[in-house]
Amino acid sequence: MVTRIHVEPNAYFDSVALMAVAARVNRAPGVDLAALVMGTTLNLEMLRDSGLWDRALDDVSPNDLVIAVRAVDEGTAGAAIQQAIEGLQRGVAAAPAATPGETRPRTLRTALQRFPGADLVAISVPGPFAPIEAEEALRAGRHVCLCSANVPLA
Repeated sequence: MVTRIHVEPNAYFDSVALMAVAARVNRAPGVDLAALVMGTTLNLEMLRDSGLWDRALDDVSPNDLVIAVRAVDEGTAGAAIQQAIEGLQRGVAAAPAATPGETRPRTLRTALQRFPGADLVAISVPGPFAPIEAEEALRAGRHVCLCSANVPLA
Protein backbone atom coordinates (compact mmCIF):
# COMPACT_ATOMS: atom_id res chain seq x y z
CA MET A 1 0.00 0.00 0.00
CA VAL A 2 1.09 3.56 -0.72
CA THR A 3 -0.20 6.82 0.69
CA ARG A 4 -0.38 9.95 -1.44
CA ILE A 5 -1.32 13.43 -0.25
CA HIS A 6 -2.46 16.34 -2.40
CA VAL A 7 -2.91 19.82 -0.88
CA GLU A 8 -4.73 22.70 -2.58
CA PRO A 9 -3.89 25.90 -0.67
CA ASN A 10 -6.82 28.24 0.03
CA ALA A 11 -9.34 25.99 -1.73
CA TYR A 12 -12.42 25.88 0.48
CA PHE A 13 -15.08 23.25 -0.13
CA ASP A 14 -18.19 22.50 1.87
CA SER A 15 -17.94 19.32 3.95
CA VAL A 16 -21.00 17.81 2.26
CA ALA A 17 -19.33 18.11 -1.15
CA LEU A 18 -16.10 16.65 0.27
CA MET A 19 -17.92 13.66 1.79
CA ALA A 20 -19.84 12.96 -1.43
CA VAL A 21 -16.69 12.92 -3.55
CA ALA A 22 -14.79 10.90 -0.94
CA ALA A 23 -17.53 8.25 -0.98
CA ARG A 24 -17.13 7.85 -4.76
CA VAL A 25 -13.32 7.73 -4.58
CA ASN A 26 -13.46 5.14 -1.79
CA ARG A 27 -15.40 2.81 -4.11
CA ALA A 28 -12.68 2.90 -6.79
CA PRO A 29 -10.86 -0.41 -7.37
CA GLY A 30 -7.56 -0.57 -5.52
CA VAL A 31 -8.35 2.31 -3.15
CA ASP A 32 -8.06 1.22 0.47
CA LEU A 33 -9.00 4.59 2.00
CA ALA A 34 -9.54 8.12 0.71
CA ALA A 35 -10.30 11.28 2.65
CA LEU A 36 -11.10 14.77 1.41
CA VAL A 37 -11.00 17.31 4.24
CA MET A 38 -10.17 20.87 5.05
CA GLY A 39 -6.88 21.22 6.95
CA THR A 40 -8.38 21.86 10.38
CA THR A 41 -6.64 20.54 13.50
CA LEU A 42 -9.41 17.98 14.08
CA ASN A 43 -9.30 16.75 10.48
CA LEU A 44 -5.51 16.46 10.55
CA GLU A 45 -5.75 14.41 13.76
CA MET A 46 -8.27 12.14 12.01
CA LEU A 47 -5.87 11.66 9.09
CA ARG A 48 -3.03 10.83 11.49
CA ASP A 49 -5.21 8.35 13.42
CA SER A 50 -6.31 6.61 10.21
CA GLY A 51 -2.76 6.23 8.91
CA LEU A 52 -3.14 8.84 6.16
CA TRP A 53 -0.34 11.06 7.41
CA ASP A 54 2.58 12.48 5.52
CA ARG A 55 5.04 15.28 6.27
CA ALA A 56 3.33 17.26 3.48
CA LEU A 57 0.61 17.94 6.07
CA ASP A 58 2.95 19.66 8.54
CA ASP A 59 2.29 23.13 7.11
CA VAL A 60 -1.38 22.78 6.12
CA SER A 61 -3.78 25.53 7.22
CA PRO A 62 -7.52 25.25 7.97
CA ASN A 63 -8.26 26.93 4.62
CA ASP A 64 -6.37 24.28 2.62
CA LEU A 65 -8.04 21.33 0.94
CA VAL A 66 -6.38 17.98 1.69
CA ILE A 67 -6.90 14.89 -0.45
CA ALA A 68 -5.34 11.81 1.15
CA VAL A 69 -5.38 8.38 -0.50
CA ARG A 70 -4.07 4.97 0.48
CA ALA A 71 -4.09 2.57 -2.47
CA VAL A 72 -2.48 -0.58 -3.82
CA ASP A 73 0.10 1.33 -5.89
CA GLU A 74 1.24 4.80 -7.01
CA GLY A 75 -0.80 4.70 -10.21
CA THR A 76 -4.03 3.87 -8.42
CA ALA A 77 -3.38 6.53 -5.76
CA GLY A 78 -2.65 9.17 -8.41
CA ALA A 79 -5.78 8.23 -10.35
CA ALA A 80 -7.85 8.46 -7.16
CA ILE A 81 -6.53 11.95 -6.43
CA GLN A 82 -7.33 13.00 -9.99
CA GLN A 83 -10.83 11.51 -9.64
CA ALA A 84 -11.32 13.54 -6.43
CA ILE A 85 -10.17 16.78 -8.07
CA GLU A 86 -12.43 16.22 -11.08
CA GLY A 87 -15.34 15.30 -8.81
CA LEU A 88 -14.99 18.54 -6.89
CA GLN A 89 -14.72 20.54 -10.11
CA ARG A 90 -17.86 18.86 -11.49
CA GLY A 91 -19.68 19.49 -8.23
CA VAL A 92 -18.94 23.20 -8.39
CA ALA A 93 -19.78 23.33 -12.09
CA ALA A 94 -22.96 21.31 -11.50
CA ALA A 95 -24.61 24.14 -9.56
CA PRO A 96 -27.76 25.23 -11.37
CA ALA A 97 -27.02 27.89 -13.96
CA ALA A 98 -28.65 31.28 -13.75
CA THR A 99 -31.34 31.83 -16.31
CA PRO A 100 -30.43 34.12 -19.23
CA GLY A 101 -30.31 37.73 -18.06
CA GLU A 102 -30.32 36.70 -14.39
CA THR A 103 -27.36 37.44 -12.17
CA ARG A 104 -26.69 35.59 -8.95
CA PRO A 105 -26.29 37.56 -5.75
CA ARG A 106 -22.63 37.80 -4.77
CA THR A 107 -23.24 39.06 -1.24
CA LEU A 108 -25.63 38.18 1.54
CA ARG A 109 -27.01 41.70 1.50
CA THR A 110 -27.90 41.44 -2.20
CA ALA A 111 -29.46 38.00 -1.70
CA LEU A 112 -31.63 39.29 1.15
CA GLN A 113 -32.78 42.20 -1.02
CA ARG A 114 -33.63 39.87 -3.90
CA PHE A 115 -35.41 37.31 -1.68
CA PRO A 116 -37.03 39.38 1.08
CA GLY A 117 -39.30 36.50 2.14
CA ALA A 118 -36.41 34.14 2.86
CA ASP A 119 -36.24 33.43 6.58
CA LEU A 120 -33.30 30.99 6.63
CA VAL A 121 -29.71 31.67 5.60
CA ALA A 122 -27.35 28.71 5.15
CA ILE A 123 -23.75 29.79 5.66
CA SER A 124 -20.84 27.64 4.52
CA VAL A 125 -17.74 29.78 4.14
CA PRO A 126 -14.24 29.52 5.66
CA GLY A 127 -14.34 29.93 9.45
CA PRO A 128 -12.88 33.45 9.73
CA PHE A 129 -15.68 34.84 7.52
CA ALA A 130 -18.58 32.85 8.96
CA PRO A 131 -19.28 35.01 12.05
CA ILE A 132 -19.48 38.13 9.88
CA GLU A 133 -22.06 36.55 7.56
CA ALA A 134 -23.99 34.99 10.44
CA GLU A 135 -24.23 38.28 12.32
CA GLU A 136 -25.43 40.07 9.19
CA ALA A 137 -28.15 37.45 8.66
CA LEU A 138 -29.22 37.55 12.31
CA ARG A 139 -29.36 41.36 12.30
CA ALA A 140 -31.59 41.10 9.23
CA GLY A 141 -33.99 38.95 11.29
CA ARG A 142 -33.19 35.65 9.57
CA HIS A 143 -32.55 32.22 11.07
CA VAL A 144 -29.04 30.89 10.46
CA CYS A 145 -27.78 27.39 9.67
CA LEU A 146 -24.02 27.69 10.12
CA CYS A 147 -22.00 24.91 8.44
CA SER A 148 -18.50 26.35 8.80
CA ALA A 149 -15.56 24.99 10.77
CA ASN A 150 -13.29 26.90 13.15
CA VAL A 151 -15.95 29.32 14.35
CA PRO A 152 -15.67 30.23 18.04
CA LEU A 153 -18.92 29.59 19.90
CA ALA A 154 -18.90 33.12 21.31
